[in-house]
Amino acid sequence: MEKIKHELDLLPMVLRTKTRKTTGKAPLIIRITLKDQKPKELPVGKTILPENWDVENKTVVKAESDYRTINSKIKGMLVDLGRVYDKLFFEHDIITPEMIKRVYLNKPIIAEPNTEEVELPPTLLKVFDEFIEKFQKMVEKDDRSPFTKTQLKTTKKKLLTFLQRKYKKEDIDFREISPEFGDEIYDYLTLDVPKTLSDTTAKKHIKKIKDLIEINPNTEG
Repeated sequence: MEKIKHELDLLPMVLRTKTRKTTGKAPLIIRITLKDQKPKELPVGKTILPENWDVENKTVVKAESDYRTINSKIKGMLVDLGRVYDKLFFEHDIITPEMIKRVYLNKPIIAEPNTEEVELPPTLLKVFDEFIEKFQKMVEKDDRSPFTKTQLKTTKKKLLTFLQRKYKKEDIDFREISPEFGDEIYDYLTLDVPKTLSDTTAKKHIKKIKDLIEINPNTEG
């Protein structure tokens, strides 16, 4: 029996339900849909102001500062996802959006079963430490400013204090981070600490934290 190649529906969109209060921005995703299969959402890794999304043309408008870069990334992802689907069609009898997403992310097509040696999930402060370590190497090469490194260490310290007081823990698994995480830190820095920060200063710290969260693939299921 000849296989039927169903049309692959790739829909770039803005998750308005996850709009951050601190920035007003929402994450971009690509929804992967195939007939009779459960859709999957693939994060683009970028956030924009919802009003800067052209729903009809599925592109970011010029009002967004880096609209060219974002549109280029979305276009490239759509092409790559289409190629992944074509490859899977010739190799497998049944294809799901989950398979397409996993292959695109360079993961096994099917989640591997747990083994005796379980790899611990990444944690925010651990990734923060690794980032600061890499940043230090760039500082030594005069590619980055020592002042910026100091700011990063200050942000990490405030994040740790927030986790200790809000979550009663020394670190947090990326899978535990909710869409409201940035808003919680903002409220903590501007309302709950003995010496509160200004709106501008608090948002600068939150941006550094969110940048690390958004580039980590483990923040999305």
